[in-house]
Amino acid sequence: MIKSKYEAELSLGEIELEKLKKVIKMTIELSEEQAKQLKNGEDIIIKSPKNKDKWYPKYRDIYLQDELYKIKNQIALADKIMRKHNRLLSWVMENDDGWVADWSDPSQDKHFIEFIQGKYYVSNSCQTQTLGSIYMSMENAMKLAKLLNNGIVKL
Repeated sequence: MIKSKYEAELSLGEIELEKLKKVIKMTIELSEEQAKQLKNGEDIIIKSPKNKDKWYPKYRDIYLQDELYKIKNQIALADKIMRKHNRLLSWVMENDDGWVADWSDPSQDKHFIEFIQGKYYVSNSCQTQTLGSIYMSMENAMKLAKLLNNGIVKL
């Protein structure tokens, strides 16, 4: 970024500078773009410089890059999980056998797929509904687990 130095007088609202015994002068560093805007009569925004008495981390950019890296990884992981969930939901919808979970019936088994140590398993629950799980009939769950473990269906 090319910076230009300009000397500027600060206006204090409606108070005229002539009434002040002291004219406030300061050096402002402008980017090339800001200098062009100023020459064209456009308004520019100037941010005050950092307080030199205040401590700032010496390696601040490293911390920011590390956090950005973590956030990107979290987004990628969430995207991967959502895609798997959507593929699973699509398979269940395409292979609908008419089964519907009845959460008011504590005796009805509700089956879902779990991935444990590299293999897909069928699990069931009668009363507990786990957030993110897709429930299906036992027949569909058994069929899907077999297809997933054989690599025919991929999530």
